[in-house]
Amino acid sequence: MVLAQRFRGALNLGLHFHVLVIDGTCSAPATNLLAPPTFHEAAPLTDQDVAEVVVRLRRRIVKYLRRWGRIPRAEHDESPPLEPDEPLFAQLCAASVQGRVALGPNSGAAVERFGRESVDQRPRSRPGESCCDVDGFSLQAKVRIEAADREGLERVCRYVTRAPIHLERLSLAPAGKWIYALRRRWRDGTSAIQFEPLDFLARLAAIVPGPAKTRAL
Repeated sequence: MVLAQRFRGALNLGLHFHVLVIDGTCSAPATNLLAPPTFHEAAPLTDQDVAEVVVRLRRRIVKYLRRWGRIPRAEHDESPPLEPDEPLFAQLCAASVQGRVALGPNSGAAVERFGRESVDQRPRSRPGESCCDVDGFSLQAKVRIEAADREGLERVCRYVTRAPIHLERLSLAPAGKWIYALRRRWRDGTSAIQFEPLDFLARLAAIVPGPAKTRAL
């Protein structure tokens, strides 16, 4: 099962995919196709396995985007606009991805954060974490649910199908700004993001898919 999500934990645009797969294969005896299939569990993933997948995906995705003219073919080329016929939507998406204010007098500035520390001392990856990041392409394959753990499976399914915004984490500051608490602290200690009302609406607009139409992406 593959589920696409356009949002991340800070209500910012970030297309990613959650994939639920069976950790192995099934086979049936060739002499008796009506016999119950036998499950063959796959070998545990290694950090090297995850890294090889990320490198291969990055190469193929970049090649695909270049072929359709979505990113420059060479360093000296200019990047094409995200949505040439929807410049405002492109502006909202770009600001959301970069974590910046999209509209208003503070357009282009970084969004306000709470709890941020001056130095990031947490390591980005550890051996055995089944996680890899290459030029912004990342894969995390550590979560594994045992066959009999139905509660664990339900918990994972609820997480990957969650709504983009949790109202219990949203609050209105006395000054009229919206504060959205993060599910987990970031590496730099950030625990919440603060938005002006107009920029809060811009964030929500950026994570809403545009109208369906025939196009390459």
